[in-house]
Amino acid sequence: MRRIFALGFTSQLSTVTSFSASRTTRQPLSSTTTTISVAQGGIDTATDFWGRPRSREEIVDFVSDAVFNNEYDVVSSAYDGNTSPSIKEQNRWVEVISAEPPLLIIHGFLEQSYCDDIVDATLAPTSSSTDNNNDDAPKHRLKRSTMGNEQTESGHRTSSTAWLHEECCPLPLRTFATRAAALSCLPPINMENLQVFDCGGRLCTCLVYLNDSEQSMTKAEQLSKQTDALEGGDQPFTGGETMFPEFHAAIQPKKGSALFFFNTLERPGSMNYNADMFLNVDSKLRHAGMPVLTGEKWVANRNYHVKLQHNLMSTDAFCVRLIGLAYNKNRELPKGERGCCSCDASTTTTKSDTPELTEAQIALSSKLQKIVGKDHVYDGTTNTSTSAPFLKGARLGNGKALCIVQPRTLREAVKCLQEIVDAGCVVLPQGSNTGLTGGSVPRNDTPDTRPAVVLSMKRLDAHFPIDDGKRVVCLAGCGISTLASSIQSWFPERESHSILGSTFLNPTTAAVSSFIIRYRNDFTVHFLKLMHHSYPIDTIMKGVAFGSGGVYVRKGPARTDRALYCKVSRNKWGENIVTVVNTLGVVGLEDSDFQEHSGEDAIGALDAYANDIRQGFKRSMAKSSNSFHGRAKASDSDYQHTVCQCTKQVSRFNADTTGAECNRSEGKVVILATVHDTFPVPTKKRMFWVSFPNMETALAFRREVCLNNPKDLPISCEYLDRDSVDIIDRSGRIATYMVRFLGMGDIMGYLWDLKVKVESLPFSWAPLFTDKMLHAFNNWVPEPIPKKFMTAGREWDHHCLVVAGEFGDGTLDRFMERMDAFVKSHNDKVVTDEQDVGGKIVSIVEAQSPSDMTALNAFRFVAALAFKTYCIGEDIQGISVDYALPKNGGLAPRLPPEAATPLKRMRYSHFGCNVVHEDIAFELGVDTHKEKMSLKHIVELHGGRLPAEHGHGTEYVAPPMTQQRWMAMDPLNVLNPGIGGLSTLPKYGK
Repeated sequence: MRRIFALGFTSQLSTVTSFSASRTTRQPLSSTTTTISVAQGGIDTATDFWGRPRSREEIVDFVSDAVFNNEYDVVSSAYDGNTSPSIKEQNRWVEVISAEPPLLIIHGFLEQSYCDDIVDATLAPTSSSTDNNNDDAPKHRLKRSTMGNEQTESGHRTSSTAWLHEECCPLPLRTFATRAAALSCLPPINMENLQVFDCGGRLCTCLVYLNDSEQSMTKAEQLSKQTDALEGGDQPFTGGETMFPEFHAAIQPKKGSALFFFNTLERPGSMNYNADMFLNVDSKLRHAGMPVLTGEKWVANRNYHVKLQHNLMSTDAFCVRLIGLAYNKNRELPKGERGCCSCDASTTTTKSDTPELTEAQIALSSKLQKIVGKDHVYDGTTNTSTSAPFLKGARLGNGKALCIVQPRTLREAVKCLQEIVDAGCVVLPQGSNTGLTGGSVPRNDTPDTRPAVVLSMKRLDAHFPIDDGKRVVCLAGCGISTLASSIQSWFPERESHSILGSTFLNPTTAAVSSFIIRYRNDFTVHFLKLMHHSYPIDTIMKGVAFGSGGVYVRKGPARTDRALYCKVSRNKWGENIVTVVNTLGVVGLEDSDFQEHSGEDAIGALDAYANDIRQGFKRSMAKSSNSFHGRAKASDSDYQHTVCQCTKQVSRFNADTTGAECNRSEGKVVILATVHDTFPVPTKKRMFWVSFPNMETALAFRREVCLNNPKDLPISCEYLDRDSVDIIDRSGRIATYMVRFLGMGDIMGYLWDLKVKVESLPFSWAPLFTDKMLHAFNNWVPEPIPKKFMTAGREWDHHCLVVAGEFGDGTLDRFMERMDAFVKSHNDKVVTDEQDVGGKIVSIVEAQSPSDMTALNAFRFVAALAFKTYCIGEDIQGISVDYALPKNGGLAPRLPPEAATPLKRMRYSHFGCNVVHEDIAFELGVDTHKEKMSLKHIVELHGGRLPAEHGHGTEYVAPPMTQQRWMAMDPLNVLNPGIGGLSTLPKYGK
């Protein structure tokens, strides 16, 4: 097996701020700064930079000068004309996590080839080395690591150690020493030989602390990521993160970067600093190395002494540490099981060691069975056909749980929640398990030893109208497609928030029940018929918890301030308290309607109402109360105005902290029920395929036509580029026809289940078989949309699918007037031959029938699936990223010069709100992780936000304000721990 060794880490931090200073804008440092002399043996001439106050920009300048020597290429920004730096030969930039105390990431600290040489030198055979386990094995320098002054072996450190002299690999060690010296302001002459650890695949937790025998250390850590190429698929490196509990940071490995910080309050350059002074630990920077779950982890330490000594066991040493991992990335496939967007992440693996259960945890399953019945509690410790739909994420995550429980009533859900937390377990609230970033399933690659229990809400699927159909009450398991169908039956002149999207989310095997309700003139609700749907759906709970939904410009993302949800806290006697918060604002369900004035009383009333629904009884239609909650928002009513403001802000993103606690809570509260607005159905709709020769013209169309007036917004506005049209046509024809003619009904569900079962067969060819077949037979079927649209798609570079509607106030006429004026003004211009396409700048083709509209919608919404099929069929690899760009932007982020050349760069978006889904195809052998991180960095550098739609999960680190909001919701960290970069430990490790 070919092995490439590398060093570095990727930043998934709680408070990362990125800066890149170009040579043209860099300002000189303080006049007191002096240059260190590497020939001297002390620190008398060291700069005072780390000992005085400093800004983030000054840190970037200092580190860039010290490590990179101004090796910047200036690259023009794709957004605002400013310059953004990149480094020759590889990405190099500085990310400041904290200015005080200093904590920063230095990308590209050491060349990859040098990292390879260091590990190769460690493994090189040597006659003086011995192998305690195998006399016939090659002799190398590694020996079992020891700890403390007495150098004894410890269960806390299971690594092997080697010491490298400079002659072992001169250039890499000298380069590392010079850069580390410049960074730490200590001369290389004071350093020890390089100490190398091999942590292997075992637990390697290393807590860094100070006591009488261990003094302050400055650290520059480098980590990377390993993937061993195995027959039939990839096995990625997992674990090995560096944890900073005080910052709620879990820093995962990435190739070629460095982490730098001091762990003492005193630093070189501090007032009265000297080599003999007593050093005090900075508790904020205590950290730990997490368990290595798969792969090999390498650590290289180099100790720097405050003054020149011959005693290598002296206690005044500073240390520079590098952590590297074997890295061999063979192929990464995009995941197509998403409605619109996603971001890839590493696959998680489970722990090899299961912690011993307490008596309460052993008895928990039996207690839960008494509450919900034996048939609705499943064993989650093994992956079976029953448990897998709850344990494996749609795109990311695959863990184990103590058990899975499915309550049928709200009262059962609250009782289950109380039993779970009383047993010392953590809770993972789950709807239909359609989350794409790992936040919906257990994760066992964490230091937390508490067992997880999946609280599945799918059986809580009742929903009913209130306020004469203007709003609807949904229990947590209600599916969005089911709700859309129900509202169409109850009130043909109304529709729910989400109608399109989420078609190709990974389906579950369980049938979800919904009740079709008809509204009678006598103001009663009569429940006539039960229908079972096996197709994949999103739940209403997910929409609110993530703030998702981007197709409909007039409606905005899913939001409501009216909900019934649970929080967990602890009283002064140490008892776990489950509190039910009731902000539904429905007459008869207000807390004030009950004697105890408690949200739990509302649970009983709502359960009774839902039970009557299931029994088919008539009930009077409820109404919103006149209370504060009854008048609260049940949709994002301000969105129409904010989306039209052409500013540098983004329209929507997952880290938004506005609204009630249930909004974008991502599992930090347990949502039981919500109230949502319904929306008027347009009396007339027109759909257009609008094509442009360049993106600037398309953005002008969005600004001048689509978003000109909040009162005249189109229903939807979806963007496709030429590569998107090409890939859907080449690999998505069959899928388009299936969605077009089968919709999301039972037949589609059965076919999807069949696809998943085939891909799960225990054969090496199984995971790729169905996509290979879809690609191979793609051209056997005709073009999926009428020829006039395909012709426009092939002749033009940029396309917009616009649906405009009439809502009884002349909206459609005003929209058409603006669009006609825009087209005329552009097509009447004198253009050059290079710009001219058939004598036009803007081309418009209208869908003439409902069948055409259905075909175009299906064509757009199979984009993600088509890209995966294309990559598998063409035997290439790809990545997928979704992000929100500023409202005054929209140009494709310019890839850096050193980036690999894409085979295809497929961009499609919710054009009105500027949320972009980008799928990029590469040849095999390209480091896709590096390319994805580079793209994400560029997006954030110019005001973009990630993630935009599907939540932070375990892939993204949320901003500090969002993390603080979640921590306030769940102070004990018993609900979905580890989300958005938060600690997985009880009370967040405090």
